[in-house]
Amino acid sequence: MRMMVLPQLRVARPDEAPAVGALVNAAFQVEAFFKRGDRTNAAEVLDLMQRGEFLVLDEPDEADDSRARLTACVYARVHGD
Repeated sequence: MRMMVLPQLRVARPDEAPAVGALVNAAFQVEAFFKRGDRTNAAEVLDLMQRGEFLVLDEPDEADDSRARLTACVYARVHGD
């Protein structure tokens, strides 16, 4: 019997900046017809991580349950209290 691995929500690590940037760029491919180039990059993601956090969703890799892949992210930053 295979054990089901559930998705996990967590804060992205700085070493994941390239993967977070790639995920954001993939999400904005719909803009490709009017905006040229990438929406963001690893350096910009790292800069944003200095002021806030990227929450990411890890989902198990269908081919290998012991591995996870980033499938969603959101940037969160607290202003004030």
